[in-house]
Amino acid sequence: MNPINLEISVRHYLPIVFELLGERKIKPSQWRKINDNYRKIKKDRFTNYLNNSQKLFEVNLYDLFDMMEIGNRQAYFFLYLIKRSLEELCNAIPENNRYKLRDTLYNMLVQFDHKHRNYIGELLVLNNIVKSQQFELIEIEEPITNSTSADFFLRNKTTGATELLEVVNIHIDQPKEDIKKFIEGKLEAKFEAKTKNQIEYKRFTLIPVVWAPYKILRQIEKLYDDGDGIRLAYSLPPCAFASFDVENTINFVLKFGTIPTLFKGLNIQESIK
Repeated sequence: MNPINLEISVRHYLPIVFELLGERKIKPSQWRKINDNYRKIKKDRFTNYLNNSQKLFEVNLYDLFDMMEIGNRQAYFFLYLIKRSLEELCNAIPENNRYKLRDTLYNMLVQFDHKHRNYIGELLVLNNIVKSQQFELIEIEEPITNSTSADFFLRNKTTGATELLEVVNIHIDQPKEDIKKFIEGKLEAKFEAKTKNQIEYKRFTLIPVVWAPYKILRQIEKLYDDGDGIRLAYSLPPCAFASFDVENTINFVLKFGTIPTLFKGLNIQESIK
C-alpha cells in the first residue's frame, strides 16, 4: 500500500488552501494525525467491503481527489467550484484577516464523512457574500447568547450595518413526503439551539445550504414557484450547488446560489441525477 500523505494531495488539488492559511499553517503533527485517521478509515472500509461488498460509505474530500483522477465528472465539477470559490474568497478578504478562516478550513480537512460539506457550505456562503465587496468579514463565531455563536459577523461597507449569519447545512439523500416540513423542522431546531429559549439574544439570520440530488432541488424550487416556499422570519431561502451540461455544447455551468433562482434562465441537461 502506498504511503498516505494528504498534505501533498491538498497542495496538488487545492493549493489555495495554503494561501488562505498563510502563517496559520497546519502543523506537521496535525498532518500526521490526519494521515493516521484516514489510513484507519481506508482500512475499515476494506474490512467492511470484505464483509458486505454492497455496503456504501460516505465520500470525503480526499475521495473526491481519487474520483477526479478516474474521470468522475461530478467530482471534477465540485472540486472546481471549491477551488474557484476559495480563490475568490482569498481575493475578497484582506491578507491580515484570512487567519479567521483557519478553523473552518482545518475542519473541512479533518472530516472523513459527509460532514466535510458542512464547512464547504460555510465557505461557499461566505464567498457569495463578500466577493461582491458590499460586505466585509468582521469575525468568525460571534456570540448570539453567552453560550452560543453565529458563524459570521459581517459589516455593510456602505451603511455600516452589521449582520450575524448562521449557515445550516441540510443533507437530504432520499425523497421526503413533505420536504418543506422537513427543512423547516431543521431550521426551527437550529434556531432553538442557538437561542436556548432565552428572551434576550442578538438577532441573527439562518442561511440553509441543502445538499441533495437534482430532483429534490427541483422539488424545493417548485415550492417557491407555487408561492409555497419556506417562510420563516429568521431564515433566508435555501442555497445549493448544482452543475449543468449546456445542451448541444461541450460547456458546463457551475452554480451555487439560492434554490428559487438556481435553475432560472438556463438551457440545460441536468448532470445531477
